[in-house]
Amino acid sequence: GTRNLLEVCRKRVGCKFIFASSGACFGERPEGPETDLTKFLPSTSYGMTKACCELMINDYTRRNFLDGRVARLPTVIPRPERNSGFSP
Repeated sequence: GTRNLLEVCRKRVGCKFIFASSGACFGERPEGPETDLTKFLPSTSYGMTKACCELMINDYTRRNFLDGRVARLPTVIPRPERNSGFSP
């Protein structure tokens, strides 16, 4: 999936690649901020996949194949609809 998209982007001049990642790539860890130096220790297949994709994107960017960006988005919890049975 992601690697195939990276290869297509690599063949285009000036291609920008934006990837939506997750804090799951860090796994269970003590409280505190994650930085660019925080080690990946994913505890799920989902987290492992996100971590691998981030590493591939970083590598492609480092080699100047493309301009890659990773955004680690927080979990979004939608507001429940009225009368949905969920209490706020």
